[in-house]
Amino acid sequence: MLDKDFLWKIIDEMPAQDADSILRSFVNAGKMSMSDYSQIKEDMTRKEILKNHKAAISQHKDGRWRTYVPTPSGKPKLKVRTTREKLEDDIVEAYKAIQQAQKQGITFEECYWRWREVHDLKISNNTIAKYDTDYKRYFEGEAFSERPIADITEEEVERFIFSKMEVLHLCREAVKSFLCYIKNVFRSAKKNRDITEDVTKDIQRSEFFCKCVEVERPLDAVLIPDADWKLLYDRLQDDLNENSLYFPPYAILLAALTGMRVGELSVLKWSDIRTDPISGRTYIGICRSETYDVKTKQYDIRDVKNHRSRVYPVSTQIHQLLLRIQTVQRDSGIESEWIFYHENFGHIHKRQISDCLKNRCKEIGIRPKGTHAFRRQINSDMRCDGVSEVITSSLIGNSTAVNEKHYTFDVSGLEEKERIVERTNEKRLAISNSLANPSLQLFQNC
Repeated sequence: MLDKDFLWKIIDEMPAQDADSILRSFVNAGKMSMSDYSQIKEDMTRKEILKNHKAAISQHKDGRWRTYVPTPSGKPKLKVRTTREKLEDDIVEAYKAIQQAQKQGITFEECYWRWREVHDLKISNNTIAKYDTDYKRYFEGEAFSERPIADITEEEVERFIFSKMEVLHLCREAVKSFLCYIKNVFRSAKKNRDITEDVTKDIQRSEFFCKCVEVERPLDAVLIPDADWKLLYDRLQDDLNENSLYFPPYAILLAALTGMRVGELSVLKWSDIRTDPISGRTYIGICRSETYDVKTKQYDIRDVKNHRSRVYPVSTQIHQLLLRIQTVQRDSGIESEWIFYHENFGHIHKRQISDCLKNRCKEIGIRPKGTHAFRRQINSDMRCDGVSEVITSSLIGNSTAVNEKHYTFDVSGLEEKERIVERTNEKRLAISNSLANPSLQLFQNC
């Protein structure tokens, strides 16, 4: 058998292809075993990898060896080992893992997390938490996610979406977000040259609407009907008569009068009640909102949701409510900048308002509500009273598109509808009669 050290001297500086030819000739001639051939090939690969490793390999003061190795995601990873030999083992394994991934092709799941790595920098922790939940719902553990993204066809994407729709009973809004995730991943894959063509570019969300579950929520689930409001109002008054220093009911009453978001209510200050210097009218300046970070478990005060402050006129009813709160605080010796005071936090948190509202709804036997029901109710009342979309959107703090799509409902009663129909029918018959009377028509033409 050949001396390995002597053989290394022969093939050390040769191109890999030439060295492999020589080794194979030795094997065919019976001068080298297959196990020796495999070992030498392994050693050659190791030497080539270490030779081409570009990151610095250094020994620090603690005696340990350090370097950065590449990963399939493209983000270098720090490796620390007690000996150089162990560190070199890690370097070789890292490059082999990349080679294996390249042979198999990067998967949809790997592309998804690479897209998320960048996209998460643009969104809040609460949105990140929602994305994580959606990932588990749509993609985790699915064979589709483990497929090389370059091998996925347009039809395969469509079949996957339809299959998840059947299992999860998705509505239109869910299908829109589901398809949006997939399109973003493919767009990222093309940007990173993992694919040459985006097979999702021609897929339209409307293609899936025929299989969507139609979710039509009854009005009493999204609004506060008059009968429910009467019960809720009486229950809140009972709370305040029993304990006038329990501030969540006051916040709920103000929500019913203004349609303010729950986060805007909890951090409302007395300094936000202002007087216009020109007209002398009083208004609420809505300029901040409380948020809860589900990741850090911390409350924070930020701008309002759309980053646009707004004003809400103080009506007689709002004035009476604010005066009642102010009187309670003064009589109890409370000196606070916050309207909805809390002895431990300075102001009550949005969660306390929401919990109080839902609990009171359950106690009086109506559907549990959130403060958004008041926002929808106020907007719908105004719209049915003929107030323009621009004005209602400004008061509620939404865009006109969002207001029209999600906050506007028909709250007119049967009596009002009957009057509208009567006027419409009278007008239609009057036109018909005028056309049937030639003399009248001639007179009108003159």
